[in-house]
Amino acid sequence: MSDEQQFTIQPHPAKDNVAPSETTGGLGSAPNLSHLPKGPADTATSKGPHVPSAEIASQLEKPKTREELQAMKDSFTD
Repeated sequence: MSDEQQFTIQPHPAKDNVAPSETTGGLGSAPNLSHLPKGPADTATSKGPHVPSAEIASQLEKPKTREELQAMKDSFTD
């Protein structure tokens, strides 16, 4: 006999080719995205981006300037 190791290919024990998470709902019934329709999004019925009303937009925090952001960054690294 030869001293070389021999390997053989074993069949996979699965009975079908469907991943378990597609049928059971994820990791131990954790929610996943399997309930969503597969395929491209329906652009005919999509609404587009959300644009808040002027009243809501006026209550939002104003964006910080580059200088304010740099000052914040420097305060964290000190």
